[in-house]
Amino acid sequence: MNWLTAGIVAILITVATVAACAAFDSGDIVRSKTPVEVQESKDLPPRMSHNDSMSAYLRWQRDQLAIDEAWGNELEKSGKWVAFIDGFTYEAWQQFSPFLASAGPIGTIGAFLGGWLFVRRPSDATAKQLSAEKQASFNEADKRGRELAADIAKAAKIDTSVGWAELQEKLVN
Repeated sequence: MNWLTAGIVAILITVATVAACAAFDSGDIVRSKTPVEVQESKDLPPRMSHNDSMSAYLRWQRDQLAIDEAWGNELEKSGKWVAFIDGFTYEAWQQFSPFLASAGPIGTIGAFLGGWLFVRRPSDATAKQLSAEKQASFNEADKRGRELAADIAKAAKIDTSVGWAELQEKLVN
């Protein structure tokens, strides 16, 4: 075989190899492992082709960025409330600290105990419970008052079927 033929055959083999390689994507042949945490959270297989892994990774990264942004916004919002409350309590402490310092330990203890008195405890009744208790007490007193009035009327032999004005007349006469 001469050198010219060998060169042409080598070029043809190279062209055929390049053409054959161009027909498929090497990313479909190469496989990669998927981290266990991502497998569980995104329901992915343990091994995927490189191309599938890249698209899954980009989706996962986009989702993570959205989650990070949402969580960051919530943390920023709650941080503003924390700063507001801290600033408010700091200002209140600045206003009342001279009073507490001049009142001595008794004033300081009294201020804290006074605050404790106005804190609602679990044993305290609600307005609805107090209303129900008052109504029950009123109903019981009304019942006993009617019983007592009936006993007095019976003992005094007063006819309770007559009206109030007639009853007053009988009592006076």
